[in-house]
Amino acid sequence: MNVMVCARESSGERARQEGFAVADSKTAFFEQSDVLSLHLRLVDATRHIVTAADLARMKPTALLVNTSRAALVEPGALVRGCRRAGQDLRPSTCTSRSR
Repeated sequence: MNVMVCARESSGERARQEGFAVADSKTAFFEQSDVLSLHLRLVDATRHIVTAADLARMKPTALLVNTSRAALVEPGALVRGCRRAGQDLRPSTCTSRSR
C-alpha cells in the first residue's frame, strides 16, 4: 500500500524523512487517493477544511474516513457529494435502543 501525506510544511518534511510520499497540493491529495483518512485536531484553522469541492475531486471509488471531528468537513458537503455521485441517502436502518 502506498501512503501519501497531506500536511503543513513541517509535518510534510518529517513525513518525507520517514519515507512517505507527500502530496504536491490538497487538490492532488483528493484526486489521487483511494482512501483518505483524516487525523486532525479541530481548531479554527482546520474547521471545515474539507469542502464540497474537495469531495468532488475524489475518485468515484475512494473512501473518506474521518477519525477526528465532524466539523472538519464543511456543513452539507457530504450530502451534496453523495447526491452528485448518485448515492442512496435514505435514512439509516440502524436503530438506537433506549433503556
